Amino acid sequence: MYVFHVYRRVLRRCLEVARAATGSLVLVLSLGLMGRAVAQNGQGAPPAGQATQATGQLQGKVIGEDGAPMAGVRVSVRGTDRAVLTDAHGVFRIKDVPVGQEIIVAQYVGREPAQLTVTVTAGETAEADLTLGAVRMAAVVVSATRTTTTLEHMPLHTTVIGQEELAKSPAQTLDQLLRDVSGINMGGAPFYETDPTGHQTKLRGVTSNASVLVLVDGIPVLDPFYSTTQWFKMPLSAIDHIEVVRGGSSSLWGNQAVAGVINVITKKPTDNSTQLDANYGSLNTSIPAVTQNLVFGNGLSVRLSGDVLNTNGYQTTPAAFLSTVPGKSTDAATNGNASIAAYYTPPEGDFNAFLRAGYHRQNEDIGGYQFGQNLQTSPDAAGGFTKTFTSGGRLDMRAWGQYLTFDKYNGAGCYLQSAASCNTTSTTSPLVQYANS
Repeated sequence: MYVFHVYRRVLRRCLEVARAATGSLVLVLSLGLMGRAVAQNGQGAPPAGQATQATGQLQGKVIGEDGAPMAGVRVSVRGTDRAVLTDAHGVFRIKDVPVGQEIIVAQYVGREPAQLTVTVTAGETAEADLTLGAVRMAAVVVSATRTTTTLEHMPLHTTVIGQEELAKSPAQTLDQLLRDVSGINMGGAPFYETDPTGHQTKLRGVTSNASVLVLVDGIPVLDPFYSTTQWFKMPLSAIDHIEVVRGGSSSLWGNQAVAGVINVITKKPTDNSTQLDANYGSLNTSIPAVTQNLVFGNGLSVRLSGDVLNTNGYQTTPAAFLSTVPGKSTDAATNGNASIAAYYTPPEGDFNAFLRAGYHRQNEDIGGYQFGQNLQTSPDAAGGFTKTFTSGGRLDMRAWGQYLTFDKYNGAGCYLQSAASCNTTSTTSPLVQYANS
């Protein structure tokens, strides 16, 4: 109200002056309105000589050495906060770029960065096309420090198993592949041949009961009944790379990581593609798998996948010893996985999120015995996001859950009787121990 009264008095005085000099009335009213705007808004016009910084735009395309467009590449203007991600066609567009010569940098995990110097003109759009080579940078791990730390800067002894090693390995399942990694102590038989209650993961150099935490994209894959590893949920066709971190990591991951951490990183969609995999190996084991990748642009992508492991007709007990296990015939197992995962990484590059759901089933028929079945079914879901702040801080959140049904009719490795009778001391009760290689 005080401002209004002052303005009214000033305006009345201006009108009196205007009667003596009518020609200046328009000028006085203009000044009065300007003063009113200053009083109401609390701010005036920019100081004389101060102008908005002139800017232009950048647009272009990022391709690989084979000429194919690359999605999800981070393109930034060096020395500024201007950064975006390429879309499904490898195209990017950066607005409000300062005029003058600017250095454009394209970065993608697993490839050498590319850069280009471009001259930006005010109000115009400059073209900048970049090509990323196939030179691999230092492997990136995320498990030990829960941040993206390069392998050469890891404080603990760490092994990263990449796509090249996965392609060369004759292993059909993840547990078989890890048997060949230095320091990991795995059982001799594949997981689908052995009782699920005994799927322990160990690292040499620590006590026999020290735990190793197995993760998929930072999410634990542990049986809620026995805290054993759920190997049947991790088909090789879905794996991008594996990180094996040796040494105590309990301060970051809790009491399940006393001996170390194994973090399995799954594949992420980079283009619209369909992938078919087929695997056939020993013990009459076949593993067909199919994957559909969908990239929608604006940082959103979806991955659909399914696989089936089927093995039957194999005998784990040598013929010379079959007489010691009466009634034992061939074994069989069928595992199946179906999953859908959605990923969101907006062009700004400082935020990413994911949401995943799946259904998993493992059915073992050990020795053809009446009580030789181990059936597990498990729907599960997980989600999370990571936010990086300009100050260098980072917020990382994960949430997950599973519902596991485990039908088990045997115990202590005997399968001719039910679990209730398995441990009887009666000499008339046949006790059959399951022998595996």
